[in-house]
Amino acid sequence: MLFSHNSSKWIWTGILAVFIFLILLFTAYLMFPGQYTPLENCISDLGNMELNPQGAMIFNLGCILTGFVLIPFFISLSWLKRENCNKLLITTQIFGFIAAIFLIMVGIFPENYPPWHWIWSALFFITLLIFLVLVTILMWSHPLFPRPLAYYGFLVIVVDLYFITINIIPIWLPKPLLEWLSVIFALGLLLGMSFVMLTSRNKKDSKINT
Repeated sequence: MLFSHNSSKWIWTGILAVFIFLILLFTAYLMFPGQYTPLENCISDLGNMELNPQGAMIFNLGCILTGFVLIPFFISLSWLKRENCNKLLITTQIFGFIAAIFLIMVGIFPENYPPWHWIWSALFFITLLIFLVLVTILMWSHPLFPRPLAYYGFLVIVVDLYFITINIIPIWLPKPLLEWLSVIFALGLLLGMSFVMLTSRNKKDSKINT
């Protein structure tokens, strides 16, 4: 396992990462001049220093802080180790680390820095998709996680895959809305995983080592 020693103490950082991102995102939204709608505006518009001169720094800081806080959460996944399937767990952690780094780079290079912003954003969503696939398979096969959470994971995969696909195929579809759904659904999955792991950590009858 990656950093498996006493890794359970970092589980709460998954919840912290979600709240950091949502609070700073909402703050940047409140500071956005003029009209902003998820039907027409991408999430990254909140970090555009020309479109949102007062709130851009807050949104970009949110991406950077969230990326850093996610790293210890992915370390905490080592708590899920079992006698079998550990290769899947390690691979899931690795892609989680990579996605977190790419999210940090999105905050460092906002929309005002093309093409770097689009490169880092594309890499983030691609690695996020791979992480979602791996972690959903992990939840499906792990006795700790309830089946509905794994089903929700499959839904998040479909939404993220659909968002990535419509950015490749030149057809008209509500891309900004799908980007929002992709991010919000992924945050919901992160919250679900964190709560399940936190509530199960101290259960003596947990099946985690079976």
